[in-house]
Amino acid sequence: MSESGLTAELAKVVDRLRGERQDYLDRIAQIELVFAQYGITPGSTDGRRRGGRPKGSVGRPKGSVGRPKGSVGRPKGSGKRGRRKRGSFAVTGEQMVISFVKSHGKPKTSDINAEWKKQGRGGTADNTLTKLVSDKQLKRMKLKGERGSRYAAA
Repeated sequence: MSESGLTAELAKVVDRLRGERQDYLDRIAQIELVFAQYGITPGSTDGRRRGGRPKGSVGRPKGSVGRPKGSVGRPKGSGKRGRRKRGSFAVTGEQMVISFVKSHGKPKTSDINAEWKKQGRGGTADNTLTKLVSDKQLKRMKLKGERGSRYAAA
């Protein structure tokens, strides 16, 4: 393509883009008229927060906002707990469940979970029970007519 042909083609593209730009500006003017009729300011959200992470929270160092220097966690007596620490017990969860099942015959899931809580362990023993059944250290027997299972040592 010759240089004059390229220049003519470029001029056509620029003219087309100017026409499209003018169409968009006309549409924006119409939208602004409607906004003005109803008292809407462009970009407002009517006081509602948008979803997602709050502005400015990305990249901020941990604990840099809202705490005085040298303080750790929440003040005592604030009513809310700080971060939960992972528990450490003398007996593992698996060992505890196996010994409980052996000493109590065929306990229900609810009995095992009650003992789990009584020892101060977090959550429930359900994941541990599933692992022990899949490792064939316990045998699961479904209860007829009610929810749950009974467990026996394998």
